[in-house]
Amino acid sequence: KGLNIEEVLQGTKLESSVLTDPEGFVTPLQSNIIITNALRLSGEPDLGFQFGQRMKISSHGFLGFAAMSAPNLQDAIQLMLKYFKTRTHALEVYFYIEQDQAVIKIEEAVLLEDLLPFIIETMFSSLYSTTNSVLGDIDESQVEVRLSYPKPEYAEKYQSNLPIKLSYDRSCNEIRFPVSLLQQSLVFSDPTNSKLAESECEKQLELTEDYESILAKVRRLLTQNPGHFPNLEKVAEECNTSPRTLKRRLKMINTSYQEILDNARKRIAVDHLANTSKTVDEIAGLL
Repeated sequence: KGLNIEEVLQGTKLESSVLTDPEGFVTPLQSNIIITNALRLSGEPDLGFQFGQRMKISSHGFLGFAAMSAPNLQDAIQLMLKYFKTRTHALEVYFYIEQDQAVIKIEEAVLLEDLLPFIIETMFSSLYSTTNSVLGDIDESQVEVRLSYPKPEYAEKYQSNLPIKLSYDRSCNEIRFPVSLLQQSLVFSDPTNSKLAESECEKQLELTEDYESILAKVRRLLTQNPGHFPNLEKVAEECNTSPRTLKRRLKMINTSYQEILDNARKRIAVDHLANTSKTVDEIAGLL
């Protein structure tokens, strides 16, 4: 969209080089800041849909190459499920069969709030366009997308370019299609290339799991007893490391103890406001 990259990254503490670094990490909070900046700078609320439509399967790196060269759609989906964490930590993906329907379900792994439409529309429009490219022509009337949020004002704009069933205010976010498509061969199927790309996915997943292990542990320690947040020294002790080493490891994945603490407090506050009768003062006491 011709946006200034420095303005898009403003507030993230990221250098532009991290976006092209195969081993670079962008935390969910930093991703949220980037998306918020892009939406504000572009002035286009349907930016997620546009972004997803323009994404090619190669945009997903080695995972895209592994999936596009898999024998059939079901194998490609299984690869996506196995290595999805190499692409984002903001979402959880589930796959199941319900009668004659195959279902890909998307859930928030972190609190997305107003950014949920952007994330989901990017995900589903990208899935739709990339699946079309590897399957060839499919009966689009048999594909259904269910969205958990209200119908946006810009819905008609992208509905005309997305000839599938769309429904809003549903209990979850999911894409449904006929089970019969699962065994359909892919246009670019090449088992040898798929295996080579998957081996690279394994390497990326190891890096991701190291990221998740330290981040998840710090998050757990900060949220297991609301109202009593351990300081950096105590968290480092629980992680069997020194405060200096913990700070360095968190910095390597573009976050910090304070950032994780702030995010944990925010999630606790939102959860109590939405699901309890506690007053604002009572909730503040927990933070």
